[in-house]
Amino acid sequence: MCRVCIPVGPPQTRAVASASKVWKDRNVLRVAFLEGDDSLHNLVMNIASMISHYCDMRFEKVPKGSKSEVRISFQNSGSWSYVGTDNLLILDDQPTMNYGWLSSDMDSNSPTATSVVLHEFGHAVGLQHEQGHPHQNIPWDFNKVFRWFEEKYGWTEDQVRQTYMNRMSIEESNFNAYDRASIMHYPIDNEWTIGDWEIPWITQLSSSDKEFLHSLYPFNNNVYLPSVKNG
Repeated sequence: MCRVCIPVGPPQTRAVASASKVWKDRNVLRVAFLEGDDSLHNLVMNIASMISHYCDMRFEKVPKGSKSEVRISFQNSGSWSYVGTDNLLILDDQPTMNYGWLSSDMDSNSPTATSVVLHEFGHAVGLQHEQGHPHQNIPWDFNKVFRWFEEKYGWTEDQVRQTYMNRMSIEESNFNAYDRASIMHYPIDNEWTIGDWEIPWITQLSSSDKEFLHSLYPFNNNVYLPSVKNG
């Protein structure tokens, strides 16, 4: 069990899901805020609700101290979330999700806000990082990546591999085709790869994200929304 997302500043943030962490017995996750004002709460809930447009998973705000699956803090550094049902293993007074750089003056059109909230709530419903896809084909320039993270953050080679490069096993994951446009993909600088290959800062759900979410949590009538395109 671990929480995921790099605890350093933005930019940060189809899909791959841990088979054992997908919610199988519920379609509502209760969300409690441990601090923050109403405008900040509304910002998070409004963006998170975008996920519910494409699958039968909803998020319900409940008062602090109430029984909840997701508990959000704004006091810790960086942005992170526990994955899917791992949230149930966390003590009731401890956060399961954190936003270190959201502010109440942002709105639901803010690229920073949409990127980080959709990414972390993707984790909350069981999605893993797309760069960990079993079939990802990222042409890493390993020495450059290791050197960049060592100089900037003091990371070891093992930390870089665990965060960016290690792939999930086929046996432990649900997945479709690797998706470079997924909200669950970390940005990748062109200088970290061989050839002209990079991933920009993703700020919206991709078409494949939406389809994959629906496959994990289909609506009761099994009718999906009309075909969607990245916008």
